[in-house]
Parts: sequence; structure tokens; C-alpha cells
Amino acid sequence: MRRLLALALLVVLTSFAAMAQQMSRLEALYLFNFAKNTSWAGTDEDAPLNIAVVGDKAVARDLRTITKNKKVGSRPVAILESASAQGLSGVDVIFLGGAKAAQIETLVSEQAGNKVLIVSATEGHCARGADIAFELVRGKFSYAISKGNIESHGLSVTKMLLNNGRAL
Repeated sequence: MRRLLALALLVVLTSFAAMAQQMSRLEALYLFNFAKNTSWAGTDEDAPLNIAVVGDKAVARDLRTITKNKKVGSRPVAILESASAQGLSGVDVIFLGGAKAAQIETLVSEQAGNKVLIVSATEGHCARGADIAFELVRGKFSYAISKGNIESHGLSVTKMLLNNGRAL
């Protein structure tokens, strides 16, 4: 009986690990797609497009793999990792991992007036200043997007990006 219970627990834990790995890859793919569909008017087109990942090593790892030798327009992509949302500068996209969700107000406040796309792993964060926030809609992975928040950062996004998310 103990062996059967141990085997069942192992199967459950393995399933959770596989789901977490799939989720981080999906978030990374979406982040790269968001970057490709965002315009930073007036930005040096030869400068690297810097994406900062706050508090999520798995997403940073997957994003590095996805963006290796790729560009957004003519800009090479650089992935930066940070344990905190405070003090980030010189970045074009910031992804706030779920473990750092409590730092959303600090992040939004510090980035006010900067040309930066703020993406959160936490549902509901558009209402707290994020430009895009991941969410589950009827059990499917999706995102909410705030055109007003995006425009307040001096950015614009494609209609496709606005239409595929839940516009706020």
C-alpha cells in the first residue's frame, strides 16, 4: 500500500513539474511575441531590445532559448534577470513573475514616464498599472491588455495584439 501511495505521489509531482515547465515556455513565447508587436518610437534601432525577467528563472531560461540569435526588427534581444522590480533601468520589457506580484505598485511607480512594456504573470494586474497581464479564460491561457497603460508609457502595439487579448 505504501509503495502504491508513493508511486501515485511521484506521478502527481512529475505532472506538476511538467505543467510548470510548459507554463514557463508558454509565458516566454508570449513575451517574445509581445515584444515583436510593440513599437518603441524614437528608440535607437541598433540598440539591443532588453527584456528583464523579475523573479522567474524558468521564464528567463526559456526566453533565452527562444530568442537566441533572433531580433525584434533590427534589434538583437538581450535577456536580463533580476530578483527585484526595484532599480531597473535601460530595459524595454519587464516581466514580473508571480512570485514577485507584490512588487507591482513599486514597479509601475518607478517606470512611470519610461518607454517600457510591463507584463505581469498575475491576473488583474492591468488594473494596478501593468500593460499586459496573463490570465486564464475558461481554462485557456490568455492575457488582458490595457491600451491606456501602454500609451501612458509612450508605446504602441499592433491591432493583432490588442484583438487577441482581452482589451481593458
